Amino acid sequence: MALEIESGVSLDDIVSSLLQMGVAVERGEDVCYGFLTEWGGGFRFTLNPRPEPLVAEGETVEWDVGMVATFHLRAANLMMGLEEIYRFMHVFADEHRHRFVLSFQYETIYAVRSAVGLDLRRTLPSEPTS
Repeated sequence: MALEIESGVSLDDIVSSLLQMGVAVERGEDVCYGFLTEWGGGFRFTLNPRPEPLVAEGETVEWDVGMVATFHLRAANLMMGLEEIYRFMHVFADEHRHRFVLSFQYETIYAVRSAVGLDLRRTLPSEPTS
């Protein structure tokens, strides 16, 4: 999964949201990385040296990408991983104004944060009810 975030975002913004979720974060000058939870999925947020156009296909935006995050999910834990990514997006969107696009391999759009709000294009299956 790839999360492209508009320019102006900082690593401090990202780390703040991750820490609020209780996630341990390793940090370098232009990068932070770690694991969201026990499900074994890793993440890496990298600042772009200069803003670039959105790579995700099928979405047109009026902003440039200042940071790209990649989330690596194990197939066996895909749903748990997506739940954590969605949780991060909600926490980040509540704390910061930055717009973003979440996609799978830059081909399938899962979520878009615009000036209007967070639009989950692919919702997670709900828990079975008994």
